[in-house]
Amino acid sequence: MPAYISLPLSKTPSNPQKSAKTPQAKHLLPKYFNFSLTVFVKTCYNVLCMFYTSEADMKNAILTSKLALYVIVVLFVVPLMVFTPIVSADFSDGLILHHAYDEGQGSLAADLSGNGHDGEISNPEWVDGKFGKALKFGGEGSDVFVTVESSPILNVNECTFMAWINADHWNGTRQLVGKSVHGGCNGRTQYGLFSEGGVFKLRFETESGRADISTDLPPVGEWVHVGFTNDGSTAKIYVNGEVVEEGAVPGTLNANDDPWRIGQDCERLNYVFAGSIDEVRLWNRALSAEDIAALKDLPTAVDAQAKLTTTWGDIKTAR
Repeated sequence: MPAYISLPLSKTPSNPQKSAKTPQAKHLLPKYFNFSLTVFVKTCYNVLCMFYTSEADMKNAILTSKLALYVIVVLFVVPLMVFTPIVSADFSDGLILHHAYDEGQGSLAADLSGNGHDGEISNPEWVDGKFGKALKFGGEGSDVFVTVESSPILNVNECTFMAWINADHWNGTRQLVGKSVHGGCNGRTQYGLFSEGGVFKLRFETESGRADISTDLPPVGEWVHVGFTNDGSTAKIYVNGEVVEEGAVPGTLNANDDPWRIGQDCERLNYVFAGSIDEVRLWNRALSAEDIAALKDLPTAVDAQAKLTTTWGDIKTAR
């Protein structure tokens, strides 16, 4: 009886960890799959060798084992790759601020990005959020807002902002986020997302002039994911993970020393947001549409040191 032999089935990448960290779209099979497949085929081959003793029988054993492998691939591996896409992406890259608003008490919103951009909450009102807790803002005349003191890295040019909001109404000018967008503080206006004149407006103030991009107001009375990106030349407004409007941004954004505000523009109590805000994040790069769609349903995706790599597979089990 011939001695059992091993069949080389696949080559192991020379640097698998490097491949795993690459933030590109790809299909990932469970890590134990290759091992299980190898054991299965080797077992088939060795069992067949117990019955086949001639050289011709040995060839039949090899062919039968390969056929079993092909059947496994066609019936199980291909459908798994087609219907279970998992995209790997390092969402902590460029994340400079992340407020989850899950404290539920106190007047400090911790920055989970690890960059120290904690928010000071004026007259906090805690409510149930999209995920965990959220902050409630009272609209015109209210003095509930979040202030993050200025730092050099908050003077972004390329950027991504996103948050979950549940608006009570959009009457008047309702400021969601801004860095002196209406000139209420001492510095030059920079950017903001707000309602004005019956539209949802994204504004950038640049060295070459103003860029206003407008779209329909988001629904009220329900949680809606909103955000925007600027890649240095084009800005896009996102609602529920989809691009709803875009426009050109003429030049580099103004820099200033004014604070970064959630729920209110600098010193303007008549521009306060009306409703609840949850899961606020800011990047110093423009995320792709695929990234934004993935992050929409992924709460608190990054740990306190912003080192966690997330996957679309995690979204299915997100709390």
